[in-house]
Amino acid sequence: MRVRHLALRAIVLLLVAYALLGVYAAASRFWQTPGSIGLVSDYGSTVRAVTPDGPAARAGIAAGDRIRLEATPFETRRFVSGDGTNVLPPGTTIGVAYEHDGVDRSAQLTAVPAPLTTPQRVALFFLCLASLVFIAVGAALILMRPSYATWGFGLYCLLTLPTAMYALPWPNAGAAFAATVFYDIIQNAGVAGLVLFVLDFPRPFDVAWRTRIRTLLPALFIVLAAMTLYPDIANLLLARGAQFENRVLQGTFGAVFALAMFVLCDSYRRIEPAERERLRWVLLGFGAGLLGNYIGTTLIFSTIVAAPPLSVTLALTSLNVLLPLAVAHAVIRHRVLEIQVVIERAFVFVVLTTVLAAIFALLDYLFGTLLEDFRISRWIAAAISLGIAFAFKWLEEHATAGLRAHVFRGRDDLVEEPSEPARRLRDENERQRVEIADLTAQLERLRGGRTH
Repeated sequence: MRVRHLALRAIVLLLVAYALLGVYAAASRFWQTPGSIGLVSDYGSTVRAVTPDGPAARAGIAAGDRIRLEATPFETRRFVSGDGTNVLPPGTTIGVAYEHDGVDRSAQLTAVPAPLTTPQRVALFFLCLASLVFIAVGAALILMRPSYATWGFGLYCLLTLPTAMYALPWPNAGAAFAATVFYDIIQNAGVAGLVLFVLDFPRPFDVAWRTRIRTLLPALFIVLAAMTLYPDIANLLLARGAQFENRVLQGTFGAVFALAMFVLCDSYRRIEPAERERLRWVLLGFGAGLLGNYIGTTLIFSTIVAAPPLSVTLALTSLNVLLPLAVAHAVIRHRVLEIQVVIERAFVFVVLTTVLAAIFALLDYLFGTLLEDFRISRWIAAAISLGIAFAFKWLEEHATAGLRAHVFRGRDDLVEEPSEPARRLRDENERQRVEIADLTAQLERLRGGRTH
């Protein structure tokens, strides 16, 4: 049992670490100014927009031009493809081949600093904050009560959180392509996990069509993974446009999210009227969160609708935080999943792990970037890291005690004071135990009298 518990924690920690990489990649744009060549293209290799007076505009590239992916080197293709998550360091020069008014052209574009505007900074801050909520709720639910429902929702939270789309600055095109392929596959495990969650939340129902959907989840994962992979493989590896395929993919994601909402509404209809209050906020949170997230990601990765400012798409994507918040509210306030007092230890473990990982990232930035000229800085960073590691147990114990005292105080009373039916059953069992003991004693006395 202990080995199984340790394995569970190890898997959750790996998922948390993966999720934190996305948060770090997004948050790094606060202190590392990204570079831009001044153009955005879609999966059909058509230029969607050009920054006025940017490098692309000065080279003569205009909206509506076609990027000639087949004539663009593989090493730089990811910076002009429809993915759009890879950014160039300022000062980097790349060659871009394009078609303008039917004439093949090429240009050397040097990335210029593109600092975030104030609305973009605010939107990105809330996007990172929302992702930390995803990590805390998703991991805590798995640790608190491992089940198909919690694993499904945990995978959705940890694999499709709002910052998961952000790419790290990979050293070469091969590593970046491998990371893109991995993300395309793994995110769909989270999407399938969301469907699994709604099928089992707040409990599974023995209905034929719901059982059928459950058995088709592996096939759904494979189909979605293949559909997600193709546009990126077409752009980056085959140097082909895949705008139609990407639009079909965005429509399919919309259909899956609509299916999840339909299943959740069906569950709401099937439960007792007295239970519906416990799920009302979950229903509303899922509706608003999924809709906002779907519109935001569609605006980023598709040309089905015109793209608004980046701050608007980030804000819409951040609305997805309503999902984990609604589920956490249902679990803590209404005890939907019947989780006992052990909730706080799992919660503290996940929150501390997330916070400490953020502290380590800050130390890496502080001593590796701001104070890189001071040789002693690495020793100071190592000493602080060791001190935090040794203090982890102490921090966990004191945080657990505080959480038990101030947040889960009522839950302790609930466990110590059983419900009225439970008390009656306990009293009846005690009465029967006493009667059996009395009968046993009488039999022993009778047996003793016969012997004499």
